[in-house]
Amino acid sequence: MASNPQLLKVITFELDGDDYSMDALDVELVPTPGDVQSVRTLDGVSHSDAEGETWGLRVRAVIDWDTTRPGLAYYLFANKGDQVTFRFRKDTAAISTSNPEIGGTVTLVPISYGGNGNEYAEAEGILPIDGDPTIDTTP
Repeated sequence: MASNPQLLKVITFELDGDDYSMDALDVELVPTPGDVQSVRTLDGVSHSDAEGETWGLRVRAVIDWDTTRPGLAYYLFANKGDQVTFRFRKDTAAISTSNPEIGGTVTLVPISYGGNGNEYAEAEGILPIDGDPTIDTTP
């Protein structure tokens, strides 16, 4: 069976129902493996147990501190600690098995302010996901 590679051209990215696609450069669902405990008993048998993974939403964005729209950087700072819903998918086409939508609940954390002179200011942060994300392939 042939693979179906993903090319992210236009990302649909929302926090709490508001569109932040115009600020996002990259959005990525990131798993962090849980801790693994191992022990070897006197009979030479190894036993191990792994905790479940945790998830984060890595967001790289242009820094926009506009307070009227608001820009993503300002929104994350002004609402830090709040838990809101998120959703994103690789483009604006309809949801399908080849264009699933990822969703869930994240805790908002600020991204940095500033950057290199004479360059567009970008920042990156990871928003912790509460529980497991959902994948919706329903058209």
